Amino acid sequence: RGYIDAYQAFLKSNSMLDTIEIEKTLYQPSMGYCGKLDRVYKNRKNDQIYIVDIKTGVPLRCHQLQCTAYAIAYKNKNAKVAGLHLFDDGRYKFKQYKRQDTLWRSIMRVYNYKERR
Repeated sequence: RGYIDAYQAFLKSNSMLDTIEIEKTLYQPSMGYCGKLDRVYKNRKNDQIYIVDIKTGVPLRCHQLQCTAYAIAYKNKNAKVAGLHLFDDGRYKFKQYKRQDTLWRSIMRVYNYKERR
């Protein structure tokens, strides 16, 4: 119940965000990965797009890369990335990340190089 309360509190506090995608499956063929992003929101005041992954727990560094990967596959260079962390006591934390496109592309190049030996 606390996670639902947290999500509802987030929506109430961010009423200017419209949900435009839910559970969207993405594929990035040139880098060879896919994923399912949780939410894409659009701020109706300034048209800013936010790619958001919903987590139940504490923020981790790898969440920034996960959201960056989604943004690249979503093919929106101007999208902001963020994590929405929901807690069982009804609290939430919305953490906007800096996109790490160059780092993610480098990680994928190394991974693909090692896999193609």
